[in-house]
Amino acid sequence: MGKHCRERLADGDHLGIEVGADAASAVSLDDIMILDDARTRALEFFAQLFHNHAAVRLVATLPAPPPDAEAFVAETFRGTAFAEFVRAAEGVPRDAINIAALAAQHAQDQPLGLREVRLAARDWYLRDKHSAISADEAATTLLRLLVDEVVGRRRSRTFLLDRSPGPRHAVIADLYDARLLHVLRRGLADPHRPGTLYDGFAIDYGCYVALLLGKDAARRPHARGSWLTLPKGVPPNGFNLAHEAVDLEAL
Repeated sequence: MGKHCRERLADGDHLGIEVGADAASAVSLDDIMILDDARTRALEFFAQLFHNHAAVRLVATLPAPPPDAEAFVAETFRGTAFAEFVRAAEGVPRDAINIAALAAQHAQDQPLGLREVRLAARDWYLRDKHSAISADEAATTLLRLLVDEVVGRRRSRTFLLDRSPGPRHAVIADLYDARLLHVLRRGLADPHRPGTLYDGFAIDYGCYVALLLGKDAARRPHARGSWLTLPKGVPPNGFNLAHEAVDLEAL
C-alpha cells in the first residue's frame, strides 16, 4: 500500500480508509527513541538491545561476561561515547547495529570512544543513507540545499518547517522515510500567528558529523537551536518561529 490511504472522488465521495477514524495511525518508535538532553529510556533501550544481542556469544567466550546491560556498556564504551552512539542511531535499531559494527572495526580490540562512534556514523551515512537517495534528483537536491542552509550557514542541525503544504513538502517526507531527516517536535504553535504550526527536524547525525568534523573526528560538534531536543521543547524568550523557520521554496 502506498502512502495515501484515501482518495477523494469526483462526486465528492471518498475511496479507501481514513486514518484516525477507520484505522489507527501507527506509533512511531523513532520519535520516542531519539536521545534528548534529559531522556534515559533511549539509553536503557539500546543498552539492553546490545546486551541481549551479544549475551549468548559472551557467555560462550568469556569466563566472566558482563552480567547486565549496564556492565556491558561500561566495558564496551569509553566516557560519554555510549550516549553519543545512541544519539547517532537516531532511534533506529538497524542503524545502531550497523554503526556499532563499523565503530568496532575502527576501535579494533579497544572500547569504543567518541572518535570511533563519529567515524562510524559518518561511514554509515555515506554507505547506506545517502546512497539510498542518490537516484532521486529532487531528494538529493533538497537535502543539499537544507545542509547548505542549516549546517553551513546556521552551524546547526536542527531546524523548523511551516506545516502549510507546499511543492517540496512531499520531498521532505521522502527524506524522512530515508532516515536523512528526523522529526523532533510536531505541531509547534506560533503565538504571533495562531493559525500556523511548525515541525522541528534534525538533519541526520551522520550527515552533520561528516560535514563538520572532516578529519578531526574527536572535535565536539555544536548544534544551535538545541531547545528542540529538550523534553519540553520550549523555545527561548524572544525566539521568533516564523523568522527562524526554513523557507523551502526560497532555498
